[in-house]
Amino acid sequence: MYNKIIQQSKETSILANFDSDISLNIDFLQINLSLILWYMNSKKIKKKYLDFLISRFIDDLESASIELGFAESGLKKKVRKLAQNFYQNLDYNLKIINELLKSNGEISLTKIFNERYEKKNTNFKKLENYYKNNIKLFLNLDEKSFWNLNFDFVSK
Repeated sequence: MYNKIIQQSKETSILANFDSDISLNIDFLQINLSLILWYMNSKKIKKKYLDFLISRFIDDLESASIELGFAESGLKKKVRKLAQNFYQNLDYNLKIINELLKSNGEISLTKIFNERYEKKNTNFKKLENYYKNNIKLFLNLDEKSFWNLNFDFVSK
């Protein structure tokens, strides 16, 4: 599951649909992970599986920090800050998902995105559609297909 999230978050077909200056690589990874965690929680899948995915992501943050050359002495502090940032992003993504569910997809997310991203007046319609399309995907996805990884994040 985790490898699928990573692989699909790196897909150029997803990123090619966004003509924004905003670097969305890590954002897509966190959006996709948030969607999976939301789905698992909504299906009341055992918490140990959610915890495993989060733990795996945090471990990857640590590995990436080592690869970027962070000193061992400051590594724990750096990873703690990255993990804190991840949990803030998870809360943010879950807020968006819940807002969309509450409004049946009728709400515009531009105001929320403008608060999050520094680029004001950017057309966030594609990003908003990304959330909406993937929420719809997971609302209609049965658990067997989920566990068999028979889904792809919708980029259009």
